[in-house]
Parts: sequence; structure tokens; C-alpha cells
Amino acid sequence: VFGTEDKRHIVACDPAIGGDECVLYYMVNNKIEDALILHINDTQKIGAEALIFMLKHDCNYYIGDAIGIGKGVNDYIRASKKYVIDLISSATAQDPEHYSNVRSEIWSYAATKIHRREIPYPEDEKLRRQLCSVKYKQGANKFELVKKEITKRELGSSPDRADAFIYGIWGISQVPLADPKANDFKRIVFPAPQPGYGWQEAQQGIYNG
Repeated sequence: VFGTEDKRHIVACDPAIGGDECVLYYMVNNKIEDALILHINDTQKIGAEALIFMLKHDCNYYIGDAIGIGKGVNDYIRASKKYVIDLISSATAQDPEHYSNVRSEIWSYAATKIHRREIPYPEDEKLRRQLCSVKYKQGANKFELVKKEITKRELGSSPDRADAFIYGIWGISQVPLADPKANDFKRIVFPAPQPGYGWQEAQQGIYNG
């Protein structure tokens, strides 16, 4: 049963308009099981497509960027009584001592899981290229990714697929764990915060993308 401790699922989205890819991933236990790439310049249509995508997979959990057009998409999905995780990349990290912001923290978390081989190898070559294009600042006091504008310039496009993938990995860790004795969503156990998220590995230079 989805939502139980041994199997969690979520739909992750990096919403975009104006030529960039709007990426939707359906992920189960950190593996992409289905993908939907949109080119739509309408926030409500993106929200509708995301909701249809969730219904297709009988998934009640969603994570997406919550700034700019992302807020409208998140609100649209939330209005349909789905569980929505608002992600604000520039917000203060859960572990502000070691991470400059949320974006740096979740990328480091994902990097640690990749290093430990806990993430299935992505089949999409474009996604793999984007994941390797995102780098962190050398010598910073905190773990901090280089500005996205720099990544865009070096990659030649926005790393939309990579961001959606990282959102999904982070989102899976935040999906409530169903109480095996419960028969509804009134009794759920939220995973405890996990400080660290790969800071040691990043400082040692094990992962630089």
C-alpha cells in the first residue's frame, strides 16, 4: 500500500513557463516511474495537468516550487484536498549552521543518497547531464550551490529536470508514514528531521555536482 514505511510515492514538479520545461515526475522510493514534460504558459493548466497526473497514479502527495508561478500551481492542487509540500529554495535551511538555504540543503541531502547508492540510476541522459551541471561553491563557510544563473549559462538551459528530481527525493523523505494500525490518514507518523544531509561528504569533495 502506498504511503507505508516500505513504499512511499510523490509527484514532484519544477513549474516553468516562457520556454523552459515544466517537469513532472511520479517517483516511488526515489525512482522515477513516470514523467510528464509540459510547455504551457498558463498556471491553472499546469495545475490541472499536475492533478490529472496525480490521479493517474493514485497519488495524494505533491511537492513543488512555491514561489512565482509555483505558488499558483500548489494552491490549485491543495484546493483539491491533496497533501502539498511548498518548497521555497531561497528560504532558511532546516540546518542553517551548515547550509546557506533550502536549495543547497536538499541538493546536499540528495548528493549524500547518490553517494551511498541509495538512488536508482536515472535512465534519462538529459537529467543526468543536468544533475552533473549543478556545482557548489568551493571554500564557502556553509554548503552553498552556485547561482542558478551560472548553471543556466554553462548548461545552456535551465536544469528543470534536475530540480524536479531533487524535489522528489526530498519530498519522499517528507511523505508521512502511515500507522500500520490505522485505516485512514487521521493517524500518520511524520519522519523526524534529519540534520546533516551530506555536509561532511561535500566538504571532502566527494560530490561536486
